[in-house]
Amino acid sequence: MLNKSTGNMYTFITHTWNTVKGECYHNCSYCYMHRWGKQSPIHFDEKELRTNLGKGNTIFVGSSCDMFAESIPEKWILDTLGKCANYPDNKYFFQSKNPKRMIRMLKNAPFDYCVCTTIETNRNYHEIMNNSPSISERMLAFSANDNIEKYVTIEPIMDFDLQEMVEIIKRCNPIQVNIGADSGHNNLPEPFKEKTLALIEELGKFTFIANKKNLNRIIKTTIMKNKIMRYRPTFCEGFEEEVVKFSTTEELLKIPFVKNFETNKFLHFAIDECTLIAVYENGECWVVGTIDDALKVNLPKWEG
Repeated sequence: MLNKSTGNMYTFITHTWNTVKGECYHNCSYCYMHRWGKQSPIHFDEKELRTNLGKGNTIFVGSSCDMFAESIPEKWILDTLGKCANYPDNKYFFQSKNPKRMIRMLKNAPFDYCVCTTIETNRNYHEIMNNSPSISERMLAFSANDNIEKYVTIEPIMDFDLQEMVEIIKRCNPIQVNIGADSGHNNLPEPFKEKTLALIEELGKFTFIANKKNLNRIIKTTIMKNKIMRYRPTFCEGFEEEVVKFSTTEELLKIPFVKNFETNKFLHFAIDECTLIAVYENGECWVVGTIDDALKVNLPKWEG
């Protein structure tokens, strides 16, 4: 069935069409399909090959499941692309987190198309992305193919490292970047407002940016300051409680009493639940303080 597009990620999409249906192999924890509960096993819907795709449409093919995941039989993909070829007066939009296979399968396609991949962060959150190809794999596939129309979507945006993120997107060389936030209350690690605005500014220097309405939740809200309370041993009586507010990990590490732990043989800081710990080469570990919202601090987990 050819469905009228009701989403707001891509305003130029007129319809969606899905031949491959069921539970996506990539199993991203935030996938919007989860809102409809447990999906059926992955399968190819033969009835979809009888669909009239019309003409003059821009059709998002495979909008509900990544049809280029490694687990998808090649015949399913070829049958889908063959159907597209029978309606050459349309333009077709393909999106995959496995762009290497997608671009290979679309090579020499006899119809007008464009491709997109998701780069929601430069970091690899394995427990969120599950079976998806790594960010570097996606970037390498896109950067190796500059003779096709390419888009990148950063949705749902997750916390990132600004310079690395900008460089990855630049190497992908997209004509447009779509940015959106999590709409499914999935408790994802998200960037602060200021970092998100900095990313938008940097990307806007070399490509067109389309912000989704749901991004307003991040970029139009006031930054909630985090706090760290300095640890004082019980024998240190008479000292006032010292609490310092900060917004980013960088700001945290510049707080004087935190920075004082960076002495000889210092290795790194780490987080143990809500506690900031300084780790040293000789195996010693010292408690620095207690953080209000440790999930928003980009530091490794303490392995002690």
